Amino acid sequence: MGQSTSIYSDTNEEWVSDKTRLCYDGLKRQRLNDPMIRGTDGRFKVVSWHDAFAVVAEIAHQVKPEEIVGIAESMMALKDFLNKMGSNNVWCEGNGPSPNADLRSGYIMNCGINGLENADVFLLVGAQPRVEAAMVNARIRETVRGSNAKRVATHFAQHFQMPKTQPSLPYWNGFNVLLLNAAQAAALDLGPVPESIQSIESAKFVYLMGADDECGFGKASK
Repeated sequence: MGQSTSIYSDTNEEWVSDKTRLCYDGLKRQRLNDPMIRGTDGRFKVVSWHDAFAVVAEIAHQVKPEEIVGIAESMMALKDFLNKMGSNNVWCEGNGPSPNADLRSGYIMNCGINGLENADVFLLVGAQPRVEAAMVNARIRETVRGSNAKRVATHFAQHFQMPKTQPSLPYWNGFNVLLLNAAQAAALDLGPVPESIQSIESAKFVYLMGADDECGFGKASK
């Protein structure tokens, strides 16, 4: 079993990475078709939707609004749900405890993946596209080899101060943020940002909606 690609010039052209081709976990195996509740023996058992929602409602009514945290995938529905319960503590995978969602150009890829082909210089800060974003790495490699674009590492300041260098152009925004989680930019657009960093640590009711990594909910009160 494997996933095939379709041609889309703005993103992947006709290419697909091995990571994407073989990323079908949850489609063929390990599919969650029924709700489950952890029993007293620590094992999950399949229950009806009615019983599952009854358990959620029972626990939700036992805690205060400020003790409720939601970790989102289907973001807007969960955000509205928590807001109606009096909580604004919605965390999203990858955004960290205090993301800056005020200025959109500060968290998106401003030139787009296809815009990488127009770059003259690539400065990578804290990013490893070969591991983290195969399609971005393919575009960078294609541009460097095809147009002699430069990859700047330790001598960026020296290159920046060269007389012919024009780092700021009216028609070009080359500041790009490489996001590592699906729908991460959409999450910042919608505004599910926690009220405080400590909210996850004092949480007594944590709602995981399609999320189980990186949110720090392991620090939640037992």
